[in-house]
Amino acid sequence: QNCQIFILFAIILYIFAVFRFVRLHEKNKFLKKFLTKVSFFLNGKHIYLYGLIDSGNTLFDPLTRKPVVLVSVESLEKSFSKSEIEYLLKVNPRKIKCDTISGSGFEIPILKVSNFSMMIDNEIKQLSCIVGVVKHKFEKGKIDCLLHRDFL
Repeated sequence: QNCQIFILFAIILYIFAVFRFVRLHEKNKFLKKFLTKVSFFLNGKHIYLYGLIDSGNTLFDPLTRKPVVLVSVESLEKSFSKSEIEYLLKVNPRKIKCDTISGSGFEIPILKVSNFSMMIDNEIKQLSCIVGVVKHKFEKGKIDCLLHRDFL
């Protein structure tokens, strides 16, 4: 009888694992449609990042009316030292207000970038935008930036 319970438990565990694998695979397949390579120039350096087109990112810079791409500090640290990032944020003191879906808001520093491009449908597109720097990691550091929803 213990053997039958063990076999039943093993079958249930196997079925659970298969469903979990399929669900994870489908989620990754869905996300890949919105993941893209991004590049731009910042302070004389060519930056390469991996971004997610975020339908929830509706930020626009009120001064230039350009869309804002949110980049994590951690991602910038791949190309700049911490002191270089601090300097960039110090010499570019302009900030914009960012409201969250929960209604709370915070300010983020913004940086001008040049030659912003991304891959869309296997084609490189040049876009005009501003970069907002945030302390948050995206998807536990798997994604470097959140792209504006207008880039869809």
